Amino acid sequence: MVERYNTGIEGLDKLIGGGVLKNSVTTVVGCSGSGKTTTGLQFLLNGVENDQAGLYISLEEKPKTVMKQAELMGWDLKKHHKESLFFIYLQGQNYMELIEEQLPRLIEARVKSDKDLRIVFDSLTPLMWYTDEKLAQRELITKVFEPLSEVGTLMATVDGNLNQNRTLSNEIFVPVYLSDNVIFLNYNPERNGPKRTLQILKMRGTDHSEEILPVYMKQNKGVTLK
Repeated sequence: MVERYNTGIEGLDKLIGGGVLKNSVTTVVGCSGSGKTTTGLQFLLNGVENDQAGLYISLEEKPKTVMKQAELMGWDLKKHHKESLFFIYLQGQNYMELIEEQLPRLIEARVKSDKDLRIVFDSLTPLMWYTDEKLAQRELITKVFEPLSEVGTLMATVDGNLNQNRTLSNEIFVPVYLSDNVIFLNYNPERNGPKRTLQILKMRGTDHSEEILPVYMKQNKGVTLK
């Protein structure tokens, strides 16, 4: 039987066959304020609370900042920190060196557990800014996706939006193409009704909803479809 992991987003798993496949790569695309980081934290916390390990990799936010953001949602990550929840903060300008040399060593040093591992990479956007050339972007993203999905189940975030014809912008083509699953979060403060929406754009090997669904942000629950 194929093993799946709950996303931690209330109402979503029943729309994607029970969750994301183990060792798959899910990319969460969205504009600022759409709930990408919150979704990643929910995914990790759901795993930690179900006897799995969690690894949060950031290119932008320090661990203490991430934990503070979680506190604002009502989640205490500190009680899990260094026991079943680990952080890697990659800071620098040479992302190829960071990804090729530092990341594997840091993963080995941080996570020493027999538990199943969930990984969040938040966000891929600095890697996309590193070069405009699609082949170079593909090389960078592949060096993130392949090793991480071998040791765990990965959820990555990237800044992006849809064009007027509801297709994803070319700037984020590479991570979307390389991912097994793609979830699009939108935030429109001028919209009547729910300001946030979710759409499942890709879910390999899984029948899934294609509807644009209203999303709510709730204390202690985070992103939810209910």
